[in-house]
Amino acid sequence: MRKAFFFAFCFLAVDFMGAVPLADLVGADGAKSLIAGESVKDMRVKVSRLSLAPFTEQGKKLQSEVAAFSPDVLVEAQYLYRTPEASAGRSWTEAERLAVFNVLRSLSTLSGIEYYSASRGRMRVFYESSAVVSGPEGRDRLPDPFVSAIPETSTLYALQKDLTFGENRYRYDYDATGRGLVFTQTNLTTMSYGIVPILGKERLRTIVLIDDVDEGLFLYAVSAAKLALIPGLEGKIKNSFSNRADAIFSWFSLRMDASLGVKR
Repeated sequence: MRKAFFFAFCFLAVDFMGAVPLADLVGADGAKSLIAGESVKDMRVKVSRLSLAPFTEQGKKLQSEVAAFSPDVLVEAQYLYRTPEASAGRSWTEAERLAVFNVLRSLSTLSGIEYYSASRGRMRVFYESSAVVSGPEGRDRLPDPFVSAIPETSTLYALQKDLTFGENRYRYDYDATGRGLVFTQTNLTTMSYGIVPILGKERLRTIVLIDDVDEGLFLYAVSAAKLALIPGLEGKIKNSFSNRADAIFSWFSLRMDASLGVKR
């Protein structure tokens, strides 16, 4: 299905059950939309229950984690990356899973990616800079830490400059104990919108899950935020999170295409 070296946002896990039909994870209607090249999204306020999490044990686990977090804003998105060798019953190999896992750890490649800014009506740089650092307080930038074998769980720390929220520190927690690969990005510093602090430490979690399906790779992303919404800012925040999810998927797709030698 996919040969390569490769990354990775948000955000997987694996249990060797093999690929399954996409409809098993998202239902027939959701699968139809994703196969047609559309994304499926939901954005809500003051609701802790996920509506788009996949129908898997990992999806149930995410439901519990998000409910316990009790966010004020939830933005969910589903995508399908079509792999050239995808076919019914063909599951990713260990080498292919390792390639995807290492892509998810190549945080430096997030530097310079763009998203559509609804408030400005144009494309804008998402992360001006992004680098792995030695710890939650570290400033020395390190090479992306690729591995030769996937650990069940692992943690990275990153220093990332976002043109909307400024420079902040994040923790990336990786989980490879289920059937998909999952990573969770948590903010370790207060995030501000302009001069207004809106997200305190550990009050934003972005989770990205990637799973193997007959039709390619299924990507699910959810941003959960605990913030005091300022009048007039709620819509901007939700649109920003939604468009940033699109940017992560575009980045993921381009990295995958490059690693597989796919020309579209």
